[in-house]
This record gives sequence, C-alpha cells and structure tokens, in this order.
Amino acid sequence: MTSEKECSPYQAYTTEWTKEYIIRILSELTMHGANNKTELRATELRGLLRYWWRTLQQDKIENHHALLQRETMYFGGSKSKKIDISTASPIIFRLSEVKNEKEAELKIHIRKQNKLSASIEDPMDIYDTYIRYMFMLSGFGKQGRKGHGALQIDQWKDVDHFLKELNCIFEKLKLDHYKPDTNTHGSDVVMIKKDIVKPTSHLTLQFVCLGPGYDDYNDARTKAEKAYKIGKKIYGKLVQGNRYSSPFHCTVRQFGEKYHPIVSAVFPDKYADDKKYNEAKQDLCRLLKNKNNDMI
Repeated sequence: MTSEKECSPYQAYTTEWTKEYIIRILSELTMHGANNKTELRATELRGLLRYWWRTLQQDKIENHHALLQRETMYFGGSKSKKIDISTASPIIFRLSEVKNEKEAELKIHIRKQNKLSASIEDPMDIYDTYIRYMFMLSGFGKQGRKGHGALQIDQWKDVDHFLKELNCIFEKLKLDHYKPDTNTHGSDVVMIKKDIVKPTSHLTLQFVCLGPGYDDYNDARTKAEKAYKIGKKIYGKLVQGNRYSSPFHCTVRQFGEKYHPIVSAVFPDKYADDKKYNEAKQDLCRLLKNKNNDMI
C-alpha cells in the first residue's frame, strides 16, 4: 500500500486517477431513479462509500470535529462552524447502463485538487481499498440492510478467501484491532473488533459474521433478513433509544457456487460492553448456524 508519509491521504492531487470495476448484480435491483425507474445510482454509491469509510475511522480521530474535517477532505463538503475548509468532492462515480439485468460498469475518477500540497503518490489505492470494503459488506438500495440489493465486484472461492481479503483490507489501513474470533459459535466466521484504546462516539464496525453457503440466493437472503430482525428486536432500542432500528447490515455474497449471508454490526464502541451485545451476537450465531429458515 502507498505510504501516507505521516499525512492524511486526502491531500491535493496534481494528476488524475481513474479505475474501473464490473458490478455483478446478485439480486433484483432496489435502487430507483427518476419516475421510480430501477437503476444503479452513482449518488447512492458515493453516499454509502462515505458511510462505510466512517465506520473504520478510529485511532486517528480525536474528536467529532476532526472526523468531519477528515471526511470533508475525502468526500467534499461546505465550510461551516464545524468544518474549517470547503472543497468539492475529489471522487466522481460514473455508471454504465445495466447489461442483461446482471452487470454494469463502474468508473471511479479522482479529479485534480490544488488547495493542499500533495502527500501521497497514489490516492486511488486508498479509495480502492474502501470501495472493496464497501462492496464486501454493504447492501444497496431500498431494504439493502435486509439482504436485498446485493452487488459484488470481486469473486471469492470460499469463506477463507473472503476472510483473507477482508483481513488484507484491515492490514492495508493499519487497523490491527480487527482480528478473527476463534469462538465462532458454529457460524463459518466471526471477525470482531478488539483492543480499542480510545472508544469512538460515532458508528464503527464492531464485528462481521458469515453464515454457511446456500445453493439458492433467496434462501441466503431470507436468513440475512431474519438476522436483521434479531438486531432490531434485541439490540435496536439499546442503540437508537425509542427507535427500534437494527444495527446489523445484512447482505448476501457469492463464494464459488454458494450464496452466503453476511452480517456486519455497526454501532458506537460504548455499547460493546453491554450484556445485550453478547445476547444479540449469540442469537445471531445460532441463527446462522441453523440452515433451516424456521427461527424468529
């Protein structure tokens, strides 16, 4: 990975970078544009990238003000009382038309920036890392957190291959507090966040659970939706007060010929020690272990 030279990777760029991806559509699209037309939307992808970027901001962020400053440098924003700078977004998403309802081309473009001195040789390497992270864990479009709207840009042979790539992302970003959990409770993989010295107040990734493979996408999606309901039932009120919103992002990815439900827990560090944390995680692992869709 390109060295950050002790500076943030959002500094000014003197040249432009472009990268292309092929998006595979595993399920029916649930993004909508004008006249409620089903389509992939660049604005939603950019917004989700911003959200997932924030879920990994931990050790280098001292306070909320610093987080907003850093986020603005990556994704643009307007100057305000909380943000000392004003800048256009360095990153631009361009999408092709969907082909045969199965795939589309995504082009990422980083525009020239001249407000700050350059501090990194290849900023696309960093954006690419976060883009791959987003496409590993996120759902897209309406009910994307319930297993719908599954999109994929990489191919994995099996669970081990997926886990290795996720580990590589954490290593490239120097996030050594994300480590494999040896106590998987019967689900294929649990990756859990550990050793936090300075807890965050904003939403961060806590753990990732992978369920066993299914021959049919809809069976995996049904399991993912049930996992979302576990988070809403047991854990939602703890995190959201009177709003029963699930902190679980539940989606589906294809490994080889199998479809696997993937559940990512995203909430502030301060809730990680609550007993409901373990209740929700244990119920989630029991659900994923049971391949029958008869729980909850």
